[in-house]
Formats: sequence, structure tokens, C-alpha cells
Amino acid sequence: MDVVSVKLGATTLQQVDNCLEKHHFETRTDFLREAVRDKLRALEEENALRTLEKYFGAGKGKRITMKRHEEIREEVAQKYAKKFGISVE
Repeated sequence: MDVVSVKLGATTLQQVDNCLEKHHFETRTDFLREAVRDKLRALEEENALRTLEKYFGAGKGKRITMKRHEEIREEVAQKYAKKFGISVE
């Protein structure tokens, strides 16, 4: 594994430190690794959408992110679970 040094401002570093325990990261390094992975994944998704648009055209409606798509699916699942008295916890 290669080593990369990163300089962060005091405010940003404080935000990272505040997130560590709240989101169950053991170290700053773990947090930053996950942040980099998330960013790479998001860029791959954007690239995939652009590729699809290139071949199939852009959708007529408002484009949404994968994260928003997942949020919508969760909202719908919660509504149906409530409607039919199903616990999804």
C-alpha cells in the first residue's frame, strides 16, 4: 500500500474528527479511505450515465443521482410497509 500525505484545514479536520465516532470510523485514515472510495464510485456512476445518454439520449425528466434513487425506493418501501402493516426494521 502506498502512502499519500494530505493537508487539511483546521475546520475540515475538525469536521472529520466529529464524524469518526458518530459514523463508527476507528481512524482518520479509515474515514479518508472511505471518502475516496465514495468519490471514485460517484465519478464512475456519472461516467456511466453520460455513456448511456450518449447511446440512448438523455431522459425527458429531471435526472436524479443514484443516492436520490435509493432514497425514493426507501420512501416507497416505507409507505407500502406502513400501508400493509409490515415491519421493515
